[in-house]
Amino acid sequence: MLSCGHWRQQDDQKTAPNGWFTVAFPVASSVSSSGHVEEFLVVLTTTTPAEIVQTAERLRKRLENYSHPGVGRVTASFGIAVTTSDEILDTLIHRADEALYAAKQQGRNRVSGAPVKI
Repeated sequence: MLSCGHWRQQDDQKTAPNGWFTVAFPVASSVSSSGHVEEFLVVLTTTTPAEIVQTAERLRKRLENYSHPGVGRVTASFGIAVTTSDEILDTLIHRADEALYAAKQQGRNRVSGAPVKI
């Protein structure tokens, strides 16, 4: 799960073009007052935990170094949860959300992981 840093303040002031994030699913509960989404769920399958962390770091760095013409600079925090068991989707998403919250609490613009459920 990823959250664009302080997106609501930026998004409420400037409207980003639709489809700016095309690889992620918006999380319904994260819609800002302007109707734009701040948090996204990214699903990676057949990927090792190390590859997931590498992917999240690569995305985080690319966002950090990119200046969108309509929004400006945006940072992102990532919460990672991996499962190899019969864990239900709601629980997995909850763990990713907790990891995302931990990343924000640690200073934002970082990747944080939840323990792997086996």
